[in-house]
Amino acid sequence: MPSSNEAQQLETTDERIAPGAPACEEHTPARVGAPVIAGIALAVVLVLACVGGAVFASGSAFQASQGQEDATAQQQSSGAAEAGQNQAASQESASQQGEGGQQEATQEASAEGENAEAQTQGQEAASDAAGASSQSAGSSESAAALSGGAAPASQEPAAQQQAAATVTVTLTIDSSNAHAYNSDYPSSMGSKTLTLEEGATVWDALNAMGVSVRGSSTYVRAINGLSEFDCGNSSGWMYKVNGSFPTKTCGNYVLSDGDSVLWAYTCTMGDV
Repeated sequence: MPSSNEAQQLETTDERIAPGAPACEEHTPARVGAPVIAGIALAVVLVLACVGGAVFASGSAFQASQGQEDATAQQQSSGAAEAGQNQAASQESASQQGEGGQQEATQEASAEGENAEAQTQGQEAASDAAGASSQSAGSSESAAALSGGAAPASQEPAAQQQAAATVTVTLTIDSSNAHAYNSDYPSSMGSKTLTLEEGATVWDALNAMGVSVRGSSTYVRAINGLSEFDCGNSSGWMYKVNGSFPTKTCGNYVLSDGDSVLWAYTCTMGDV
């Protein structure tokens, strides 16, 4: 409480400052607890509001994520089901194709079996016909033998019929008399074994020796350049067959297989 002096002084002062104003009452210190509590409460409310908003936003995000995951899972499940249906359809189609191919193969095998059976029957029929023909031919031959007729002889192969018959002969050219008369001439002009067609003559054999011949199939004038009259007025060529002088010209004497022919040069009659 102020003292009397202080109160008097205050009253004097108040009147001096604001004449006629009442004197100032005693000031009581104000309480500060209520506003602080109100501020704290407001702060708590704001914090709670923020936390609630955050929780709500987090919940919304979680729900959205969960919805997206559910949609993805549903799409995957739908895709798997569709793939399963496609696979089942493919398997069914493959099975149908396999059954169709098996049926076709079975039909082909059956057709081949029928063809093989028909071919076998045809072969059997042909074999039976051949057997019947053989039996008929045998019966004909037997009947011909019983009746005294001769069975037909088998024909020779065409190649053997067409092959020309041949003869083999030996031919010698002797010029020893000319050599004795003149040593410039050879003593022999060779000897060969010749294979000629059947019907060949001595003239043919001489030309087959490979020597030079001048004359004709009627009379031979020169062999290898050694001519008649080269060794005298009686010299010339003569021939023998198997050691004998034939009475035919060389172009008319037909050779036989195994004949030996000699052409010899004579200087005087009788030296051959």
